[in-house]
Amino acid sequence: MSYRSILVHVNLNGGNLPALRVARDLADQFDARVIGITAGFPTAPIHAEGMIATSVLESDFEQFEAALKSCEAHFRESMVGLGQVTEWRSDAEVPSAFLASQARCSDLVVVGQATGIHVPTQILDIGDAAMKIGRPLLVVPPSERKLTLNRILVAWRDTREARRATATALPLLKRASGVFLTEIVPDEAQRATAFKRLTDVRSWLAQHGVEASIHVETAAGDTGAHLNLLAEQERVDVIVAGAYGHSRLREWIFGGVTQYMLHKARVCVLLAH
Repeated sequence: MSYRSILVHVNLNGGNLPALRVARDLADQFDARVIGITAGFPTAPIHAEGMIATSVLESDFEQFEAALKSCEAHFRESMVGLGQVTEWRSDAEVPSAFLASQARCSDLVVVGQATGIHVPTQILDIGDAAMKIGRPLLVVPPSERKLTLNRILVAWRDTREARRATATALPLLKRASGVFLTEIVPDEAQRATAFKRLTDVRSWLAQHGVEASIHVETAAGDTGAHLNLLAEQERVDVIVAGAYGHSRLREWIFGGVTQYMLHKARVCVLLAH
């Protein structure tokens, strides 16, 4: 398995440079094509009578069209000199829905980290996308300058999501010089059982040519913050984790660790649901 096609989302409201850099780095390393996408809707103020002036609609649509063109120009500028094919796609649609539909043509989806501002017509709802795309999602923090794949932390839980995340991360893991297979347990009594689980996972990874070290940690406060601290201590470049959530009234409700990874991780995070 390799990443032969990478999809990168470009936000209409800017802040895209880190995600574009990472998509470019990965394309270089995996000799992959890159597809850039964006989507959204024009937004126009509604008058007290519930009407929108035609002139306002036209002006807003022109601004929207200009934003689409600006995103495309930014994407193409970021990919200048890339040896593989690049492609651009955009539409007037809810960003997460458009991303989910276009993910069919990719092996990996790259997005910028969530900012906490949720404007469905303009800003990608990363959580919603993570649950729908059916592809691994690489979330890039604002501080990312250049992605290296030297050291990777696998945040293990004995769940479907963690198994899928680890399997989809194999192309990254095979390039890493250090893989840290880590499980955080609630108390000391569960350390031995966790170690047995991780031993099985380490054996499976070895069959795929990946050598990993095992680390069982006892929980100390917030698990997301704990993972961030481990990543900092081990100088990790990427965290691999399952994305845990469920739908309630069409809104995705996430566990605390997934929320933390979406908003506060200080390194790139590969998530799979």
